[in-house]
Amino acid sequence: MNCDTSSSHVGANGCRCLALWVGVLTVLLILPIFSNGVFAKQPAVLDGEMTAPSPEFQFTTLTGERLTKQGLKGSPTLLMFWATWCGICRDELPWIHKLDIQAKPMGLQIVAVAFADDKNAVVEYVEKHQSTFSFHTAFDADNKVSSKFRVRATPTFFLLDGNGDVLLMHIGGGILGDANFRRLMNALLT
Repeated sequence: MNCDTSSSHVGANGCRCLALWVGVLTVLLILPIFSNGVFAKQPAVLDGEMTAPSPEFQFTTLTGERLTKQGLKGSPTLLMFWATWCGICRDELPWIHKLDIQAKPMGLQIVAVAFADDKNAVVEYVEKHQSTFSFHTAFDADNKVSSKFRVRATPTFFLLDGNGDVLLMHIGGGILGDANFRRLMNALLT
């Protein structure tokens, strides 16, 4: 592409040239974020899998229990970041309940972390759907934990291994249909 701006053809060629440079600069600026970010790839815990350490976190469940990354270590954990106003989250919660009933005896821990929501709305929703919430449920006050995990959408799931390392991040509904999630769960729980 000719980026000659000295002629009267500056209009089209100049715009294309600028767009090309903006694209190149964007790639050069974003690439280091992904390669050095919070979830940068590290050696595998499971054979052939890539993991990343999860950030340190702590929160208090709606029943007053304090949960920390250190306290959850030893067993695989599924974190579900959700909100009461999220229709997909509400649809997903009964499926997560079924997973909890099936996989808790095999060692899976599930923690539903409500964020970007009103605590009273969360408490009211959980009380109205008590039979669904067979797992730990916490409220992320000031969105501190969700910010550490860089959650930007609801629902967002993180599957952690027994060391607290992130094996999988899944955004949106349908996690139980995700082939990678099922494969990892099978490897973690057998």
